[in-house]
Amino acid sequence: MKFFKKIHLPDNAVPFVIALVAVVIVGIIAAFIYKKRDIVEAQRTAKIIEINGPCSIMREGATINAVADMPLYSGDTFYSGIDASARIMIDDDKFLYLDSTTRINFTASGTPEETHTLIFVESGSMLTEVKEKLADGESFDIVTPNTFMEIHGTDVLTVVAADEKGNIDTTSAVLQGNVSLTTVLNLNGKIVSVKDALSSGGSRRVTTNEQNLVGNNNMKSIAWTGQDVNGETPASVTSNEAGLVYGDAVYSEAFLDNVIEVLEKSDREDIASGRAAGESNGNSIINANALRRKGENNSVANAEAPTGLLAEGDVSVVTPDEAAALAEAEEAARIAAQEEADRIAEERAAQQAADEQRTQDILAIEAAQAEVAALNEAIAEAQRLAEEEAARQAAEQAQNNQGSGGSTQNSSPTQNNSDVHTSDDPGHSSDTPNVPETDDHGGTFTGYYTTDGIPLYINSDEIYYYTDGDEIFEYDGDLLDAPPSDPSSDPPSDP
Repeated sequence: MKFFKKIHLPDNAVPFVIALVAVVIVGIIAAFIYKKRDIVEAQRTAKIIEINGPCSIMREGATINAVADMPLYSGDTFYSGIDASARIMIDDDKFLYLDSTTRINFTASGTPEETHTLIFVESGSMLTEVKEKLADGESFDIVTPNTFMEIHGTDVLTVVAADEKGNIDTTSAVLQGNVSLTTVLNLNGKIVSVKDALSSGGSRRVTTNEQNLVGNNNMKSIAWTGQDVNGETPASVTSNEAGLVYGDAVYSEAFLDNVIEVLEKSDREDIASGRAAGESNGNSIINANALRRKGENNSVANAEAPTGLLAEGDVSVVTPDEAAALAEAEEAARIAAQEEADRIAEERAAQQAADEQRTQDILAIEAAQAEVAALNEAIAEAQRLAEEEAARQAAEQAQNNQGSGGSTQNSSPTQNNSDVHTSDDPGHSSDTPNVPETDDHGGTFTGYYTTDGIPLYINSDEIYYYTDGDEIFEYDGDLLDAPPSDPSSDPPSDP
């Protein structure tokens, strides 16, 4: 007869299955991470590299607190609060410094190798540094409610202010390099543009009445595409045709002090990073100091915006004593604001560290839970496979038994009917010797004997065997209910 042994998974089978499942899980997670990374890299981002005081980001209708190292995405609006400031880095070679109460909107497209950037300054004061000259086909535009500058590698200042009537005053100055400055106006229902070129040390101040503004969306669209939101191209006119008169650029002393400090810091960063530095930043610092000296006698602009286009030199003049008092007050306010900003920064840093630790703890717990779940799944799968194999073996054994027609020929060692003693044989009990029910090899006596009269045992694998005490021999011959009257004295050889 043929025997079918139960299949038992080796001891190392479950770890193998677990390892296989773990590899699959890791592969899925890695694919998800790389897919996520590809999505993020496809979107150009800016990063907050320095922050002082309360700042915020408006993103998709929600407002969140801004902290250092936080990214800005295309479409985000950034606001530096009262007595706050921030520095933002774009593509590793473009930097923005935002002074107190400055609001900008960030739009970017393309790749780090071919960039298109638009910074819309709604209000406030900003320094822009473009360290590397842009390649052909790239663009970097500073847009305000009434002007936009096309930058190709330069340092510029932008200040935007509005009065209670909605009139917009934009002041632009070039600290280093060359830019194209375009003023956009609504004249009698027609959008027109006036182009001007500014070089290092040049500046312009443009004030536009509320009724002459074309709207922020139109300004962005014109700077980005050359057409307004309706697809119309503004008519290009001269400043005389537009009735436009540029005013003198005037900046607050505190803003220029901050700009000079940032430029000096930027110069040190360039040297530390290996980027060529010194001459360009030096020119920027010289021109910023020139603007500062110019503002010593004209330190602030007229608080009331003009009702028409700004006339040149329309600024207020303060006495030296008033200027000194104002400077002292500004310095005291700056120190107090810096101390408060430092305190807030420390609190936020501590909170950020706690949040990061909490996040790491959560991730570790989730990873452990995932590992346990994967282990349980692997064990369950191994158990399922073992149960299926056992069921298959039982079904096959039953089928073999049924196919034998009740004969033991294919299910157990063959009985020799001529020598078989049945249970009805009165000599069965008297002729059967006293045989132990179990042997030293863990087998159980079957009640049968070999043709040589040796007791047969069966083990846990359902194998019939006989033993000489030391060794066991598998048996597949005829079965006898009792030993023959004259059994052989020698055990049969191993079949």
